[in-house]
Amino acid sequence: MSVAPTPAQIRAQVAAVLDKLPQARVVGIRAPLTVEVGESLHLDGRELPVARSDSVLDIRERLDALADGASPLVLLTTVDEAELGADLLARLARRRLFAIEPWQLVKDRFSARWVDPQLVARQPWVARALLDAEPPAGYPPAPGGFLQADLVWRILFDALLGLRADEQDAEAWIDWSLDPDRRRRTGALAPLVLAGLGEAVERGGGAAARTVFDCATGPRGGQTLAVGLVARVLFADAVQGESAVSKATGKLEALLGTGSGTGELAAKNALLWADAAESVAARRLARMPLSDMMSLLKEADDLLTQLGGAAFAHHSRFLPLGFRQRLEVFAAALSAAVAGKKKGVLEGLEAAMGQVLDHALADHEPARMEAVTMSTRLARWLVHRRTEEPAPASSFGSAAEGYRYEGGFLDWARARAWDGDPLPALGKAYSALWKAVSALREVENRRFGELLAGWTKTGSNIPSVIRVEHVLDRVATPLAAAHRLLLVVVDGMGIAVFRELQADLLRQGWVELDACDERRRLPVIAALPTVTEVSRTSLLCGALRVGNQNDEKTAFAAHVGLVSAGARSKPPLLFHKGELAGDGGGVSSDVLDAVADDKRRVVGAVINAVDDHLAKGDQIRMDWTVRRIKPLEDLLAAARDTGRALILVSDHGHVPEQGTKGGDGDAAERWREATGTPRDDEVLLSGHRVLLGQASGGGKAVIAPWSERSRYSAKKNGYHGGASPQEVVIPLGVFAAADVSVAGWREVATELPGWWTADEAPKAVSPKTPGTAPVATPTPKPRPPLKPGEQGQLFPLDGEAESGPVTGSAPPPTWIDRLLASDLLAEQRRSASRVALTDERLRAMLEALDERGGKITRAALATRIGIPSLRIGGAISALRRMLNVDGYAVLSVDEASDTVELNRAQLMKQFGLDR
Repeated sequence: MSVAPTPAQIRAQVAAVLDKLPQARVVGIRAPLTVEVGESLHLDGRELPVARSDSVLDIRERLDALADGASPLVLLTTVDEAELGADLLARLARRRLFAIEPWQLVKDRFSARWVDPQLVARQPWVARALLDAEPPAGYPPAPGGFLQADLVWRILFDALLGLRADEQDAEAWIDWSLDPDRRRRTGALAPLVLAGLGEAVERGGGAAARTVFDCATGPRGGQTLAVGLVARVLFADAVQGESAVSKATGKLEALLGTGSGTGELAAKNALLWADAAESVAARRLARMPLSDMMSLLKEADDLLTQLGGAAFAHHSRFLPLGFRQRLEVFAAALSAAVAGKKKGVLEGLEAAMGQVLDHALADHEPARMEAVTMSTRLARWLVHRRTEEPAPASSFGSAAEGYRYEGGFLDWARARAWDGDPLPALGKAYSALWKAVSALREVENRRFGELLAGWTKTGSNIPSVIRVEHVLDRVATPLAAAHRLLLVVVDGMGIAVFRELQADLLRQGWVELDACDERRRLPVIAALPTVTEVSRTSLLCGALRVGNQNDEKTAFAAHVGLVSAGARSKPPLLFHKGELAGDGGGVSSDVLDAVADDKRRVVGAVINAVDDHLAKGDQIRMDWTVRRIKPLEDLLAAARDTGRALILVSDHGHVPEQGTKGGDGDAAERWREATGTPRDDEVLLSGHRVLLGQASGGGKAVIAPWSERSRYSAKKNGYHGGASPQEVVIPLGVFAAADVSVAGWREVATELPGWWTADEAPKAVSPKTPGTAPVATPTPKPRPPLKPGEQGQLFPLDGEAESGPVTGSAPPPTWIDRLLASDLLAEQRRSASRVALTDERLRAMLEALDERGGKITRAALATRIGIPSLRIGGAISALRRMLNVDGYAVLSVDEASDTVELNRAQLMKQFGLDR
């Protein structure tokens, strides 16, 4: 079948002739007169006249009329060459009429002598397409005079579809399909051309790429991404055999049509398509607004629903419907844990949480995912608490330490559960969890209130707590003697808020410190009632007092211990809220100058952000981060720049508004005069540490609720003044930037309860002798009793029995003992040189891994071996360098789960310990 030449082919033919015969006056070409080349042909900056003729006489007249020196004439005619006669042929270039020979023209345009024979034999349309796609400047010469197929396809894919040929994998075609302008190009391409391009795609990218290409360039091209995401669901191993899935798969193949390569869809191509679609979705989620991406993801939801497979959406990490289903599964698991009627509920809950957090949309809803994580932690605590049923605190000191150690974490997590969730099933589960945990917390609150009442009445003299009026003497003074100090008082900050701020500080590179000679991480107890004019004044004056800002500034500047730590000409300086604010919303330059002053040993600042928030009645969910508290962010930046150590402390805590009941007037928030008998949810507080109120027999006394559910004032965001541990136990932390060393103070690990990290059961905490750290003992797992003289292993290898009775008192060496004594480890230590771990640190890390079955989170490992989380990365790197012999992964880190894993079997083999 004769095919009419295109204008581009005619232009190419003329150019080829004139390149070789620049003096030619007439270029004759056999072509239909309907070819749309206009009245002139633009070539190399010249306008060549075009004549069309279907008679010999007309041709003769046109040639006779051709003036000397005129531009060459392009003659298009349907007359046979034999009809023209010798005289007319003699006036034409080459004495002939040229027939368009596309492949010859292509060779001319590329200055090529050969063309890939596969193209010539199998793809005749390619030559015409190349001529049509020629750029104005022409094609560069083919390398070596040989026009290869790869070069041809690269040109054609770019020209016809706007995609480079070296980007023709399945991902590239899915990306391409998301551009409507590119998809519209396929409308101008003949089926023969699309088929040829598809064959090229398959040769370069495989059958899966061809399948995706056929869909992308077909009538459902805009659904190419959606089909790939749906394929993950319909071809997941877990759903094979489901009748609904089989029907949905059949509908999908029918929807795509036989021309889409669906014959291979059910084999491997579907999952390869799914891999590519998820890769594209992940990249786009990372760089484009979520709202824009959600419309694409919901298309996949709609397609899966249309096919009848919506019930299985949870098998996708990208479908919004799948995210909802995973949250619903998590809600059911959480409800089961709260109900506590089944064994293994925590395992199911942990798995459901992992599925939720693994979904791609989880990263775009950090607040909801924090609630998921926090509620799982609460459920761990609840299940273990019900199992263990610990005895009530035996003393006020143990009750205060118990709240300091884990109560703040509990209340932080409870606040997230209280916030609820827009998904009804999950919101209901959170509510049930909050109520269950709060009921147990109320039991603790009652016991704390009773012990507080007794402690205050009998003199308040126990060494296992730090009274707020002694913070300057016991903590600030010795720290100021060793290093320049910034003391920040966040008014109203409870331990729950402190734990949130502490986590943020550690993320920003601060490390926590403790004195080398005496433990300062003890509970700090507020003065009573727990209000600012009492407890903050007592804190900053270093003595029990009721006062105001002027009293605090005067007493702070004159504090004997703080004054003696620095130059008398530069006494301690304290700034309050009004003095902190500078121009433009930042901290005042006077404050920053004081922090930067090397001779000013102690600078203090009072920040009211928490207390101000409590006084409001809005419905704003507050995340307590350093950036959220603007003065704190600026002060910490100044402290870091100048190398100051930091004390972060409060004057009292608070109970948040979480369904409280009570008065609605202007009375004190959570304390009242000691008149009448305390109600069941109240205690009478009296003694020298009670500074307000009037007792009937003289002295000071107040009545305050121990319950967090009571208030006396109008509804606000939170309240203080009462006798709950949330208000009475004050947070205190000592920090320094990671590159700052403070003489006499050591870096310490972050305190994290076992239920917080899921690495062990909750710890029972009991204070020991004054000035020593409470001992946190994990609940032991049941195991058979050891025989006399037997040395047990933490987790024996499969088939490896524990040692039997031995003669003498020395137990047999454990595998860790044998590792530390091995020659290969000594060689590895020499190789690691300066970064090698000490035997003590190495043993501690291996024992921590061993106790957890070879897997432990980085945070838990840091806590277990007693170093700040900021340092754990270096310790893990050093351990890997010592254990990973010849590149074998004895120790590895899963970044996604933040888990360190020890392959003990590989270790035994590499170090010869299995022999």
